[in-house]
Formats: sequence, structure tokens, C-alpha cells
Amino acid sequence: MMLTPGHMGELQRALTALEAVIGLRLEERRAFAVHAGPGTEPERAVAALMARPLGLEGTEGLPGTATYSGDGPLARVVRDCALDPAEALTVVAAVAPEIDEKFGLYYGLLSDRPGVLHLTGEVVRNLCGRTFTGRLAARDLLAAHGRLRGARLLDLQPAETTALAGRVTPHRSLVAFLTGGSVAGGPSADLPVDRMDTVHTLDDIVVPGQVRRQLGTVLERVRHKHTVLEEWGFARKHDGVRGTLVLFHGPPGTGKSMTAAVLGRTVGVPAYRVDVSALVSKYIGETEKNLARLFDWAEEEECFLVFDEADAVFGRRTEVSDARDRYANQEVSYLLQRVERHPGVVVLTTNLLGNLDDAFSRRIDLRVEFPPPGVAERLAIWRGVLPAAVPVAPDIDLVGLAERYQLTGAEIRDAALAAAYAAAANGRTVTTEHLASGIHAAFAKSGRTPPPASG
Repeated sequence: MMLTPGHMGELQRALTALEAVIGLRLEERRAFAVHAGPGTEPERAVAALMARPLGLEGTEGLPGTATYSGDGPLARVVRDCALDPAEALTVVAAVAPEIDEKFGLYYGLLSDRPGVLHLTGEVVRNLCGRTFTGRLAARDLLAAHGRLRGARLLDLQPAETTALAGRVTPHRSLVAFLTGGSVAGGPSADLPVDRMDTVHTLDDIVVPGQVRRQLGTVLERVRHKHTVLEEWGFARKHDGVRGTLVLFHGPPGTGKSMTAAVLGRTVGVPAYRVDVSALVSKYIGETEKNLARLFDWAEEEECFLVFDEADAVFGRRTEVSDARDRYANQEVSYLLQRVERHPGVVVLTTNLLGNLDDAFSRRIDLRVEFPPPGVAERLAIWRGVLPAAVPVAPDIDLVGLAERYQLTGAEIRDAALAAAYAAAANGRTVTTEHLASGIHAAFAKSGRTPPPASG
């Protein structure tokens, strides 16, 4: 996600609030040290410190949730994960050393353990809790099934250590999302996946209202997964509810793959397209090994897995006539098991809905049909397909193009791109003739004949 100046300002505001809390905590510690002689009241000294206008709220003296308001990545994390002030501050504290090394030095001053130059559970407790009740509550911030670790915002290293002693680090995808960078690492070269980066946003997806509402449901499942499964206990009460299996079906060019990439970008989770041809092996048993490696990696990575033309690997099981048929059916059964156990999002796209295995069809959580765009959708796509900098002749009739030519979104994009290249080569603006030529090329590519000229 590209950070705007406004987004960077939101992040800077959060870091400034974190520094205010650190400064207050250090002064509190000094106040206790100075006033700890016989007959003194350290609490009174701390209360005097708290009376200063530092922009902090509540008994614990933490930045309020308004500190994280806005439409940037940090604001979205706080809002979508429903973080409280202590949780939000902990997320900022974990990411801060990735932006400025001085925060590591600050954390050393807040720790009673020698040699600490990073965020630990002890430092989190000292940051977020200043009263007895607050310090007890702060101990639970890093619980294994708490919101921060359960939603994979933060990691505790080593994982089996006590929360106070462990090193607190941000999940690498969180750092990339908050800072506008890319996730380091990624899949190994032998995994059959390709990252689906996209410049598009939800506003670029032109679909009927019902489809848009269904896409909102997919986002809700990702954003509120921890609340429903962990806090409300669905994962402890029911099997097969940890992941989300989504089916996008419809004709080619209607935006199924693009939408999968956009949904991932919207929630800050990378989407990877699975190369089905490389996944399926002619050698008996190899496909299962490939599937095991793929899903083991995906569980660690936390990503969207996108199976384009999913019927090639999720297809109907066949009648067993030889050993190859038996092993092929075993592969489909194994794939079904892994998908059911997978805690993340799996998106299947297909042009042939009837070819999917019945067992998979029963387990699909959400089915989203991408119909060919109607006139209204085609007009919206035409209006948005040309960048603002493209010189366009004033007499182009986009309404007429939308009404006359039944094109998919991908075909409209291809036609507009061809028209732009033709116009650039001639040193002219994009004209109706350029667009007509691009449209005819799009029809020819799909083996169709455009409607005859009106007149």
C-alpha cells in the first residue's frame, strides 16, 4: 500500500504519543526513586506528573483511540481489529524500532533486566500499566490466544517463553502494511505460487450491488476472525471453522482474479496465485507432497491462496478403473482435508461451476457469481478505464459504447489500452476510431464478431 503524506502523518502522531507515554513512565520511575524515603508518598508525585497536559487519557495514562483516527494503514488495523488503547499502543511500540532505532534504547530504560534493547513483555507491562489493576491486565496483552498474537499482529520469541520474558516483535506482514513496504522473504523458489500484486482498490471493482455485499462479507470474515473464533469461542466448539473457502465463478474476464488480489490488499494480506499445473504431478504421491508443502507454507505466511481454474485440481472424483484413478481420488480427498484444516482464506475461481467436486461444493463458505457486466456496469468501467492524463476527444460517446458492445471488464481494458497505443503512435488524442479499432480487436481475440455499424 502506497503511503500518502496523510498516512505518514497518522503514523507520526502515534509515535509521538508513544514517546509521551515513555517519557511519563520514565519520570514516574524517577519520582519513585527520589521520593521513596521514609514518610514519603510516591503516589502523590506521580499524580502531579499526570496532571500535565500530555494528551493521555484514563487511569493508566494511555493515548485514546482518537490518536489512531484516519484512513491510513494504522487506523485500519486499530479499527478493524477493534484494539483497545493498551493493545493499540503495544502494536505501535512493536513497530516503532523498525522506524527509529532510538525506541530500542528507550525500552532498555524501561526494563529492569540488563542488556535489553528491544520490546519485551516486561516493557509492555511497564508501558501499558501504571496501576495495580492495569499492570495485571497488561500481562494478558501477549497471551497466546489474545487479540494481538491470535490475530497475528505480534509474535513472542521464543513462543514457549513467559510473556514477560519474551521478545515482542511485529509480524513481518504488519510492518510492511503499516510502513508501505513489501514483505521480506516470501515463498521459496520451489513453491508453485506467484504473488498477485495489484494497483487496484475496492473502488475499481465494478460489480452489481449483491456481489459487492458478498465481497464485504469476505472482508468481515478476515477482519473479525479472531473475535468470532477465539474470543467468542467458535473454534473451541466447532470443527472446520478456522478458515474461509470462497468460490468466485463466472465467465472469463469478469474480474475474479483481480478481486481476489484487491481483497488481499484491502486487509493487508498478500494474495498468491497457485500454479495448478506445477502442483499436480503425473507421479503417484507427488501431488500430495506438493500440497503439503504449499499449505504448510501458507499457514505460516498468512496469505490468500488463489486457485485459478480450480476445477483442474478440485474437479469431480472419477470412477476407479485403475491405480491412477485411485490415487487421483486420494489426492482430491487429501486436498479436501487440507483446505478444511487451513486457517486462512482459500479463493477458488472457475468458469465451469459444474465441474467442481461435490464434497468441495458442500464446504464452500461463500459463493460469489461474477456475471457479465450489464450496460450500467460497462459504462462505469469505460468511465474509469482511461487514466486522467490521457487526452481524449470530446465527442467520444461512452454511453453508446456501453450500450452497443457487450464486453467484459478485461476486454474493455484491452480495447482502451490498444486505443491509447494507437493514439500515442499518431501523436493524437484518443478518438472514437481508436476505440472502435481496439473493440474490434477484443472481439476478434475471443472469436466473436462485433455488431454491425448502426446507421
